[in-house]
Amino acid sequence: MKYLITFSALILMSLNISAQTPSASTDTTVYGNVESNFPGGQNAFNALIKRYAHYPAVAKEANVQGCTYLKLTIEKDSTLSNVAIYSGIGSGMDEEAFRIIKGSGKWIPAKINGSNVRTNCIVPMRFTLGVDNDHHFSGSIDGTASDSTYFSSIIAFESYGIPVTEISNYPHQKIKFVGVIYGTKAVSDSVFIMTCGQHSDETKYVNVILMGKDTQPDHPKKNISGYLVEGTGTVVNYNGTFIIAVDDRKQYSLMPGFSRSK
Repeated sequence: MKYLITFSALILMSLNISAQTPSASTDTTVYGNVESNFPGGQNAFNALIKRYAHYPAVAKEANVQGCTYLKLTIEKDSTLSNVAIYSGIGSGMDEEAFRIIKGSGKWIPAKINGSNVRTNCIVPMRFTLGVDNDHHFSGSIDGTASDSTYFSSIIAFESYGIPVTEISNYPHQKIKFVGVIYGTKAVSDSVFIMTCGQHSDETKYVNVILMGKDTQPDHPKKNISGYLVEGTGTVVNYNGTFIIAVDDRKQYSLMPGFSRSK
């Protein structure tokens, strides 16, 4: 809630919003995956993890297991950038997953019309505990998601549109956007503000303004902080601050999120 910017309903409702077709991006970014973009695919990635990863001792002692999700960008020259914990589980496992990805070497960027393009990936790393023959906890790590259905939903959300932190490149244009909700504020019965941004950097955010009674969430009093949001809205420059204006409930949808690593 500390990121919310207060706008009066009167000013918001008087904004002159024009919907235009977005121009083509000069720096295309697409979504990839381990099987297509890691050299050797999923089997090679799992072999890398098995060879170099170590189950953190503190996690073993506390009997902690789970799945860490990382987000990364494969640059056109095959190097990695923007590596960050997308959803963490703590106990040293996030740091170990981050270390393995940072040391994984060059990946394979996707191609469009024969040319390399920047490629985003969400990469899971699953930590699982078992019991060996001596009745001691033994840990294993691999590159698969704990819940494949939920992982597919994350990918669909993330690859849907333009990240909310990039909307300043699309003034006065109608765009598809994705983000995570940090907080909400009801300004009036016809204006509702959702503050959204990236998982990896909570200092980068934008306000999505839901204009009209019919645009508010079905349960406006429910805490939807941490939810993922995807939708279509118009980018508006309001006194130097970019916001996304949505005027139709059918133009956005919400999905429960998950705890983010701090």
